[in-house]
Amino acid sequence: VSGCWYRYTSFKYAGTASAAYRFHPQNDADDWIFSPKIHLEAGKTYRLRWWEFAAKDRYEKYAIHIGTDMIPANQTKIGDDRIIMTGYWSLRTQEITVATTTDYHLSWYCFSAAGTANASTLYIDDIALEEIAPIDMKMLEIRGSVEATVQSEITHTIKVQNNGTSSVSTFIISIMDESDNSIQSIPYIGEALAPEEIVTIDVSWIPTASMEGNHTIKVSV
Repeated sequence: VSGCWYRYTSFKYAGTASAAYRFHPQNDADDWIFSPKIHLEAGKTYRLRWWEFAAKDRYEKYAIHIGTDMIPANQTKIGDDRIIMTGYWSLRTQEITVATTTDYHLSWYCFSAAGTANASTLYIDDIALEEIAPIDMKMLEIRGSVEATVQSEITHTIKVQNNGTSSVSTFIISIMDESDNSIQSIPYIGEALAPEEIVTIDVSWIPTASMEGNHTIKVSV
């Protein structure tokens, strides 16, 4: 298949297939792929995530749009035009807000950059959309011993991401017991984390006899 978007099972980032636009040997790229209807609400902020791939040093260009139907002329572009020439899968994100609460379609429009028509096949995969709040911290990873000894210091290395839309400079890392009660709180006060920024922190604590049982670690603001 050349010159249009199609479902491709032989090359993907995750799952069973990706969306692929295969370059045409004569024609410029000019095709759309639309999402199913998605209900979005005015006053909320959403983050769109997806993975992209095109051959290294071979340009491919596309833009993301939003609209209430699937007619190309009625779509509104979100963000900048994107040119891919990496040769590896890359994660991309785009924040979205809407003025009216209703159902929308998101779309990916593949087109040729000036002088670089038919450069490479474009792949899009693993698309996700999530609602995000101004303040929203996310625990990405916890590393360290899974067993603790009473009165012996234990250290965990945790990776935290600012998943909100505002910068955050202070948050709390809490050790929780089996009943989800906080038994120890460790404040983080440091350089402000911009939206989507990640910080790695070493958290040390000393279990006491009263802390016996299973524990979890949470992050909050």
